[in-house]
Amino acid sequence: MLFFYGPLKTYFNQETTKWLKNHPGRAVTQFQVSGLINVAYGKAATAGIAINGFRQTGIVPFNPDIFPDHLYAPADVTDQPEASVAVPEVQSSPVEAHLIEVDPSLYVMLCDVVFVFSCCVFEYDRINNTNNT
Repeated sequence: MLFFYGPLKTYFNQETTKWLKNHPGRAVTQFQVSGLINVAYGKAATAGIAINGFRQTGIVPFNPDIFPDHLYAPADVTDQPEASVAVPEVQSSPVEAHLIEVDPSLYVMLCDVVFVFSCCVFEYDRINNTNNT
């Protein structure tokens, strides 16, 4: 989602500047923000921005080496040895044998990706339906 907020901030700032130029002597209040965000969001929620964000973060195409090792250094201070816990062995079904463990933080990122993707699909459908009518 980080790749979405940069353009959103840029477009919001552009819309705010435009609004201020068109309304000299007035200030942007909470009553104008939703309209400004609406326009900025419409510009930022594009398939191109999402695709570029997926590429830059190494999601698609998958690139596990996208971030150099030195970027992980700040997290070293939180590394703690794992406590050994006796886990009883459970008989797994053939389906469960193919499942992999996933870091819970990936679920949050996946929700963000699905949200941006659904916005892009909605925008694509809206544009195509507008052009076809």
